[in-house]
Amino acid sequence: NGTINDDVFVFGANIEISGTVNGDVFAFGSTITVDGAINGDLRGAGSTIRIDGPVAGNLMMAGAVIGITPDAQVGRSVIVAAAQLNLEGAVQKNVHVAGANVIINAPIGGSVYARIGEEEGAGTLLLRENAQIGGNVEYTAQKSLTSTEGAVVAGTVDYSEIQPRKAKTPGQGYQKVNIERVFGGVYLALSFISMLALIVVGLIYVQVMKKFNDRVQKR
Repeated sequence: NGTINDDVFVFGANIEISGTVNGDVFAFGSTITVDGAINGDLRGAGSTIRIDGPVAGNLMMAGAVIGITPDAQVGRSVIVAAAQLNLEGAVQKNVHVAGANVIINAPIGGSVYARIGEEEGAGTLLLRENAQIGGNVEYTAQKSLTSTEGAVVAGTVDYSEIQPRKAKTPGQGYQKVNIERVFGGVYLALSFISMLALIVVGLIYVQVMKKFNDRVQKR
């Protein structure tokens, strides 16, 4: 709780971020819950991620299950890789997502770019009644999207079908996992690599500046 006027770096098993952060947040853990207000970007990765508070900037996350509730309005874009994404909070700009099952039930100011899992039996893109897409929907999946009554796409819908990749049976040898295909393409892969590089640089900078300040104070 309270207010932090700086960037926040959090690492741990179970992470909960409350209060207000006037800066960017970097969170990496098993379970991540954000119910405070982030007046910057939110970046991180975890197993189960729940966003309950507003994010003024971009939201960039990777996880097994990601839930973005109606209280988690995003001021810029959402870029996520997840096995399961449930997006119910309004997004001012675009949504970039790679996952096995993707549900959108919120207003999106820009376009939706989605790549649904290639493994056999993967789900699809579902637009529910509160989905109001201000731009286009461009997606790659094994089957076409499903939309319920009330869902609206102001622009065009561009669907590219892909054939499912069957898991190899025992005796066929080890199947190498292609990380970029799992996360849904070069765009997301490079985004997260850049994000991690930024975190490393930031941590080094913080440590260097801390030592520098300590030396200055001693003098």
